[in-house]
Amino acid sequence: MLPLLNGTSARNWARDNSVITQEIMIISLAITVAAEAHTLSTTVQSDTTVTINGVSVTGSPMTMNNATGLTYYNVWAATAVNAKLAEQMNTVVKYFQKYGYAITRTSASGSSITWNVSW
Repeated sequence: MLPLLNGTSARNWARDNSVITQEIMIISLAITVAAEAHTLSTTVQSDTTVTINGVSVTGSPMTMNNATGLTYYNVWAATAVNAKLAEQMNTVVKYFQKYGYAITRTSASGSSITWNVSW
């Protein structure tokens, strides 16, 4: 018989941590670039480019200007309901807040999210 997962373990498995990790890494790299430029804030949106291990990455899973990004946008804008995507975005927000960053989501396009981070 398999042991029953507790609620926290089940939530952690269900929320797709790979997407959360990608989002956190891309925002973290944007923060590093901005801090090195002696600025106190950064934004990450569909056209933001960061370099990871020599590979340029444009956008992020939650900010892409495509069907996936639109799905995240619709959940954030409360025009669609998806508990998993809401949990992913909330986890990203909590992560950065835990380290003293102010982080908000906005949208200039009406179809994709922009992360606004300041410190």
